[in-house]
Amino acid sequence: MRYRHLTKEERDEIAVLRSKGWKLRKIAVKLGRNIGTLSRELKRNGKAMLCRARAYGYQAAKARAISAA
Repeated sequence: MRYRHLTKEERDEIAVLRSKGWKLRKIAVKLGRNIGTLSRELKRNGKAMLCRARAYGYQAAKARAISAA
């Protein structure tokens, strides 16, 4: 069995989807990953992932405000 680490893009997507209220099982299916992998990742890095998702939300809102002006 070959193991693959989660990529930065996958971690970012998990953070964004969790902040939108997605369940782990649905995210696991979307990414093609085992739910246990996501669960362990959130236990290890959950707070950092949440902060990253909030930062992306802030950056997106700032970009929309700038483009609307």
